Amino acid sequence: MTAPERPAGEPPSPSPRPPKSPSLTGPVTPVAVPVGYRLNLIAVAFAMVLLPLFYLGVVAAAAAGTLLYIAYVWPQLAGIHNWQVNLIVGGGPPIAGIVLVGYMLRSMVPRRRGAHGGIVLAYAAAPALHDLVQEIATAIGAPRPREIRVDLQANASAALRRGAWSLFRRDLVLTVGLPLAAGLDSRQLAGRLSQIGAHELGHFASRSGWA
Repeated sequence: MTAPERPAGEPPSPSPRPPKSPSLTGPVTPVAVPVGYRLNLIAVAFAMVLLPLFYLGVVAAAAAGTLLYIAYVWPQLAGIHNWQVNLIVGGGPPIAGIVLVGYMLRSMVPRRRGAHGGIVLAYAAAPALHDLVQEIATAIGAPRPREIRVDLQANASAALRRGAWSLFRRDLVLTVGLPLAAGLDSRQLAGRLSQIGAHELGHFASRSGWA
């Protein structure tokens, strides 16, 4: 038996919203963070602060070594009239030192990251998805993403929307890959999106550390 045809000019009926995930029955109680874990985080944070200082020390040592070589070795080469020796001994190490220092300094300049990929889903285009993400964020105590994007990657991610500028504003973008939702009915889709959203937003729900 065939379905009745829709009269001409009548707009298509909106697709039903996926049901809420059965796992979202209330707020999620956060797990207590052990004192040892917090102390380890402090130690790691302290080490991460010292690493750039140590690297700057290595760069300064390389630059100082290059200058000292020029200051003490070049005068010794003044009495040598062999240009091959002067070129190799007098020019080789300083050139290598300058190149080394230049590359080490260049590696400290962060590369500009490209814009987030995918397509932005406005609330009007996917209200069910936005409501589900809001429900998940409220349940786990995470900030609500300012943007939701979809792409063709078999992956999902939550990231700072404007890089370091969003670090203290908790300005997030949630990206969901369409292959993760392929072949699922509405109930399965709600469950999968709940898992994805809870996992990705959970990185930003903890105040002790972000994964």
